[in-house]
Amino acid sequence: MKTRIIYFTLLLISINCFGQNSSLLDYNYEIKLEVKNNKVFIQDKDKIDSFRLSNSGTLLLASDTAALISALHFEAGHLIFLQQQYTPSETYSAKKVFDAIIKKAHIAEGNRIIFGNAASSDISNNPTDELVPIATIENAQASPFGMWTWIGLLAGLFGGTLLGFLLAKNKKTTVPVLEKHTDSKNENELLAQTKAELASIKNSLQQQLDFDKQYFEQSFETIVKPLDNALEAKDAATIIPLMIKAMAHYAAITRFKLEKKQSFDLANMQILMKRATYQKSDFPIISGNSSPDNIPNKLKTLIELLQNAKAKDVKDTIVSGYKIENI
Repeated sequence: MKTRIIYFTLLLISINCFGQNSSLLDYNYEIKLEVKNNKVFIQDKDKIDSFRLSNSGTLLLASDTAALISALHFEAGHLIFLQQQYTPSETYSAKKVFDAIIKKAHIAEGNRIIFGNAASSDISNNPTDELVPIATIENAQASPFGMWTWIGLLAGLFGGTLLGFLLAKNKKTTVPVLEKHTDSKNENELLAQTKAELASIKNSLQQQLDFDKQYFEQSFETIVKPLDNALEAKDAATIIPLMIKAMAHYAAITRFKLEKKQSFDLANMQILMKRATYQKSDFPIISGNSSPDNIPNKLKTLIELLQNAKAKDVKDTIVSGYKIENI
């Protein structure tokens, strides 16, 4: 009886939330999901992640499901609530839930849905209208880092679920809600669901490992080895540009780890791995003809070092949002 009352209450809440804005209990964020150009964008303040969609408007990669959960800061309870809101007649699947949400965003005003706490102030009346502008980068992908937090959370969820299963089986718990999970069919469905989620995490983690391998191999070949050779040859005209390039990539990795990425960080990583082209990247150029007033103070010392070393540019690298060419 209590379960029916809970489901009925959730149904009433879902009817009120089915529009452009979705209110979630115990959710301390205001995050926007927007569909645009065969991609779904997730905006959390100034941080934006994007995921590719298929021609039918669903997630192209099933492995992106776990990354979406992380980007939206969803917990298990939020997903269950959204499943009852968007796909109540279907068997639970995180991907099916997201596909249904994306489908709803397609027909919502502005092609967007804003998720927030039911108690937060005025998110339904004052939704943000636009995503924060970001530079367009060829083949831009979601951040390859920042996955460890949700891996730990889901691993903890799996461990807690398994422990609850064992305790219920041995009749060591007296909590009525947990005792209902002793039904073998429900237990098998829950374990199958958890295994599927962990398989998705494994795929996402493998993608991260593949990315890391390619990125650091390219870094070694294009920065580390050439810099070592230039130091051995005492070639200042080669050393200084490579040191600036190394600095730019170290800053990019650090910001990715702290989830404070900037558009030129992603551009540098994509260019290094030949997934984007330096010449086509849309960043302002600083050259020998640039007025000193148009050169940021933080770049003036670097430019002076390049001139003293008789170096002309920093090749294939965006330095603090600028291309340095023909100094």
